[in-house]
Amino acid sequence: MKIILFFLLTVFCFSPAFPEEIIINKKLNGLEREYEFPKALKMMEAHIEEFPDDYVIQFRIANYFFYGRKGVEANRQKARRLYLTLLQSLIRMQDKSPELLYIIGIAVSNSSGNTVSAFNWLLESA
Repeated sequence: MKIILFFLLTVFCFSPAFPEEIIINKKLNGLEREYEFPKALKMMEAHIEEFPDDYVIQFRIANYFFYGRKGVEANRQKARRLYLTLLQSLIRMQDKSPELLYIIGIAVSNSSGNTVSAFNWLLESA
């Protein structure tokens, strides 16, 4: 009985906090490996409707439009709007992890072209 309890406690404590995030990333990575970028974009857009605070997926969507992908036309104007929307929510966050600071730096650079400000955010993320 103690072994079963220990096992269940271990699984509970060390299970991923955000299983949906792991699932979506695994699916997206698979689609991207197969160059199915339009399908990946649709999946991300559907995910954002359900989880609007997922800033990593918001960032990936903006990158799709900023850089373009096979089957996804680059649209810098749309990308800049997406980056600015993302930045508005990220700047207000209290706890800024290195990943978050990196995303802010890239979003600042791609949305405004302000490389000095972007560099400062990226430097802070390092």
